[in-house]
Amino acid sequence: MLRNTSLRATAIRLYALKRANGRCEGCEKPAPFDGKFGPFLEVHHLHRLGDGGPDHPGNVIALCPNCHREVHFGKKGQKYNLALTERIMRLENEQFYYTQERPAFILGPVDEDPRAPEA
Repeated sequence: MLRNTSLRATAIRLYALKRANGRCEGCEKPAPFDGKFGPFLEVHHLHRLGDGGPDHPGNVIALCPNCHREVHFGKKGQKYNLALTERIMRLENEQFYYTQERPAFILGPVDEDPRAPEA
């Protein structure tokens, strides 16, 4: 079986950039400048693909160049990466909900948890 990982990686990158809406998901400031294809942000994998991290929306974050360098080269980079991971987990939970009937993520805001007991 042949997989097109390049196509998947592009889709995940575009998803993260769209979710960020032109703002760094780290410092929450606007992208520092406009690039060729819109606001310039770099997509960072919170858990490295080389270490078994998934190429999945919940594992990527769109960062300005300063925040991206802080994660990789800053003295507190690992701690910052953990905080970013928690932020994306919260953000993804606000945007998606999981259904047990069909194991897939459903787009849309969460009005109510479908797993909650009925009143």
